[in-house]
Amino acid sequence: MAFVDYQNKIFVNVGESTAGGPDGTPAEPITLLDTNVERSVLLVCSLIVCNITALPIRFNLRKEKTIVTKDGSINPVIANVETVTQFPIEPFTTVDIISHFKLNIPLVINNTLTTLTTDKLLGFTNGNEQVCDCEITYTVLEETNVPV
Repeated sequence: MAFVDYQNKIFVNVGESTAGGPDGTPAEPITLLDTNVERSVLLVCSLIVCNITALPIRFNLRKEKTIVTKDGSINPVIANVETVTQFPIEPFTTVDIISHFKLNIPLVINNTLTTLTTDKLLGFTNGNEQVCDCEITYTVLEETNVPV
């Protein structure tokens, strides 16, 4: 059995947020990775962001931690950390955010008898006119005891 699995995801036209729903649900930043979906500990290896417009953009990266109790109630996001804020990227330029800022971003999932704690990584710009394409590569750590 493999203990480490290397993955990548590609996102196109990442802007300020996803579109709000027709039922009035608010718009939210794009979720790049979510341990609640992956069900594993993740380690971000690279996040390549390409400004595909003729104008400068400002890229933001946020890590959120959420707790869900076993009775189904969702507590508010308990941690909302702006990992990268307002990073300028010039037109038609590509930057590896992880390498540029020398970031180490583990995303953990912790499932106890009473709660499920998950992390997610969000990416967004400062407006829907500011769009970029992204490729995120990450390592999935399976069946390991990683300290939280």
